[in-house]
Amino acid sequence: MTTSSSAWHLNNFVALPGSGLQSPLRAMVRLWTEPSIEAYQRYVEIATAEAPEWAEHIQMNCAAVVLERMAANPIEPSVAAELLERLRKSFSGRLGNGFIQCGLSHLGRDSAADPRLAEILSSTLHRFPVMHDAVPAADALARLHELGLPVPVMVDFRKPGLFDIFLDLIADERPDLVQRIAPLRPKNE
Repeated sequence: MTTSSSAWHLNNFVALPGSGLQSPLRAMVRLWTEPSIEAYQRYVEIATAEAPEWAEHIQMNCAAVVLERMAANPIEPSVAAELLERLRKSFSGRLGNGFIQCGLSHLGRDSAADPRLAEILSSTLHRFPVMHDAVPAADALARLHELGLPVPVMVDFRKPGLFDIFLDLIADERPDLVQRIAPLRPKNE
């Protein structure tokens, strides 16, 4: 959600509609000390507000904090899905690991929210450097498969030998995942 009427100031405050000036730092402290739906929503609003180029790093950090907090302190899966949907418009490629960890922490807890979370995970996996950070990607693929949710077709895995390389990348750290994603081996191998 981009708020066109927000105004960022050089002192790192942002004016949000209906709430005056907001400090990302103060919002982060509230998120850590008093985690509530309102605190998460406020922080996502700061992260997704229209901003000048110089504020992009602040917004990226805000989004990373929200993802980390939601993964560590799961909230209602439907609320998490809503917040992830708002954040992914701007950040899913750059914060893929955070989206995956957050999605996984909420997946399987609410059958009504699971399809939305599965779509977010699938969208993220398509933008995520799967071979670079194989364990979170394999974990997401395994969970989606095990829950009977749609598993994204990973184009790279269709190339001969790449699925085996992917398995090798995860084998040392998470041998359990090798067995769990084995059913996802592309049929052309």
